[in-house]
Amino acid sequence: MTAVEPRSTQPTGGVGGDGGAPNVPGAANVPGAANVPGAANVPGAANVPGAANVPGAANVPGAAKPWVPNAGVPHAAVPHAAGVRSGPPRRSGRPRRWMVAATLAWGLVLAGGVVWSVYQGKPTAREQTTVAQAKPTVDRAVAEVVSAAAGAGRAVVAISGFDRVGECPVTVLRSGARYQRTVTAYVPVGSERALLSRVALRLPASYGVTERRGSAPGLVGDVGLFTQLTGAVRGPGEVRFVIDTGSCRPEGDVAADEPAPASASRVPVQSVLTTLGVTAARWRTYRVSCANGAPLSTVEAETEAGTAPGRLDDALDATIVAPVLATADVLAYRKASVDVAVRTVGGRLLVTATTLC
Repeated sequence: MTAVEPRSTQPTGGVGGDGGAPNVPGAANVPGAANVPGAANVPGAANVPGAANVPGAANVPGAAKPWVPNAGVPHAAVPHAAGVRSGPPRRSGRPRRWMVAATLAWGLVLAGGVVWSVYQGKPTAREQTTVAQAKPTVDRAVAEVVSAAAGAGRAVVAISGFDRVGECPVTVLRSGARYQRTVTAYVPVGSERALLSRVALRLPASYGVTERRGSAPGLVGDVGLFTQLTGAVRGPGEVRFVIDTGSCRPEGDVAADEPAPASASRVPVQSVLTTLGVTAARWRTYRVSCANGAPLSTVEAETEAGTAPGRLDDALDATIVAPVLATADVLAYRKASVDVAVRTVGGRLLVTATTLC
């Protein structure tokens, strides 16, 4: 039998007189396209390759727009045939080799750093140490400053205790403290800058001391274990060096104050008190070790408030040969290798005798 070819229901009058749009590839030859109601009005059909881009097809009056499957349907809603990739090519899920190698190398570096830190035991931040651990560093720096300042008898010195100067937070939940030791050096008025320069030059190079000049001379250095050294002029003939543990560290087991001085070490101080006719209310001893192991100590006596005499230079000058510094409030001299300093503070009298290394 001869098959009867179905007649198209599409309007005639297309391109080239051959029936127009029904012969456009992908439109009239799609089964059932001619019978789909509204196929010519499918949104987006004019933009489908092979339909609207047929020369002259879209511009022929009355020409039916070819029907294209899923024309105008959002891309995400169109089911894809198995094995057919849609959209931009996807990258391989496997990481690049250089990224894997870099990650492994960085992990090895971190692990090595942890192991090295554990076995070396060197802290990398102040908070990882305690005040008790920093104390030997402070004491060593004190001895170095005294040696640099008092060399050749150019200054009379005295050291302080290892004093707690305040609390500070190590973390939000953990408190700590800040400690200091000071070295006070007395020199003739006008030679304060020279003392600072001499100390800066004689301190160990590892301290990295830098000197500040100008109207407010001073110096600053790092003595190790996150501990700072500063020096500044405090008054005529008086220079103060401070070794500070910084803010902030846990306290740890900080040693108690030194015991009261023995009777023999009180002699230079008691001599001054006897001359001035006053009595000590409190005695203290401050001690550090020198580089050679010998002790460096200061014995201090403090009187009650209101017992200080008038001008010290008038009261004691006649009994002292060649004082290093003599003013109304400070008198400093060296006698039999002992540095003696007398000063008035708030109506009290402070007398110190320091035995050098």
